Amino acid sequence: MLDQFTKKILRNTPKAFLGDKKALELSLVCHDKGYLQPDNPTYWQFTLMPMMHSEDIAIQDQSL
Repeated sequence: MLDQFTKKILRNTPKAFLGDKKALELSLVCHDKGYLQPDNPTYWQFTLMPMMHSEDIAIQDQSL
């Protein structure tokens, strides 16, 4: 929600990206702590989306 809602709700303003940093932090924690279970790929997609949208290619690779 932090990754996408702020972009949609605050579109065309500098505040549109306010949630990006926190969303990425939470996504990395879920990835690093193994919270993504193999039986729920829909959850993975939602949780890993901030990593997929990262400007850092290494983080994008981690999301794969």
